[in-house]
Amino acid sequence: PIRPIEGDNKAIYRSFTFGNLVSLNMLETRLLARDKQLSYTDYYDENGKFDETRFTQDLTSESRKLIGDKQFKWLQNEFSNSSTIWQVIAQQVLMGRMWLPAEVLSPIAQLDNPEAFGTTKEELIAKINNLIEELVSIKMEILKGKTVKDEIKTRLNKTLPYNLDAWDGYPIERERLFALAKGYQKNLVVLSGDTHNSWGNNLKDINGEKIGVEFATTSVSSPGMEEYLGLNSTEDAKKLESALEVLLDDLKYTNLNNRGFLEVIFTQDEAKATWHHIDNVDSKEYEIIKSREKTLVCKFGKKELEDPS
Repeated sequence: PIRPIEGDNKAIYRSFTFGNLVSLNMLETRLLARDKQLSYTDYYDENGKFDETRFTQDLTSESRKLIGDKQFKWLQNEFSNSSTIWQVIAQQVLMGRMWLPAEVLSPIAQLDNPEAFGTTKEELIAKINNLIEELVSIKMEILKGKTVKDEIKTRLNKTLPYNLDAWDGYPIERERLFALAKGYQKNLVVLSGDTHNSWGNNLKDINGEKIGVEFATTSVSSPGMEEYLGLNSTEDAKKLESALEVLLDDLKYTNLNNRGFLEVIFTQDEAKATWHHIDNVDSKEYEIIKSREKTLVCKFGKKELEDPS
């Protein structure tokens, strides 16, 4: 629990140590040092053309901060002084790389104000679904080793971050954090919330080197992507889940329409996460949906997610 603020001290980042097993570092990513998140709508001109150059310059500015220098130095000190088996970072927003093909991001960004782009939410959702289906087909052809024209590959390779409110919107500081974990050779596990959906990510730096893993929990009651993207059934959700797991190389698992909770168990040998989802949030009487339960593990020293043996 967080105790009342004393004086002007608004810093809530802190750490807990559990024997020689886990160091739990609680970050603050919302108030203390965060620069305002970017918005795609600010980079469209009056003709609806996206200014990718200006957007990229702003996104990759070294001055953009999510946790800030003071908190970063505190975390560095915690890493330096810790000898536990697992270094755990618990914080508010997704850390995994969630970069989607740019042509999908354009209609997704327009969902916030479809009228301004002369369209409707229903038309945009239909366009998004069609584009994702096309792109998944292309990716599957590539994964099967089939020849695909360069201009078609470009549709997959030209990507932009989906959620600018998360660490994807602060990529330079994320790379600093990854370099910190790598430098101290930590077994890094990140626990995240915010999105109201369940995610399991492999964390890699910009060069593709394994840094750690991320377990992100769904919400207790608030709706998530299923409402935003009009996923009206579990089958609709499953279809998009499978598509994202194909398109996003670092994504191992997601659930896009169920509420519930996340259970994480640490031993000397592994970190094991189980996502439990329930059949309703409107009653004290509920059941776990066994078909939507998922377990993933990260073995000591492996720095990647895998199914339990």
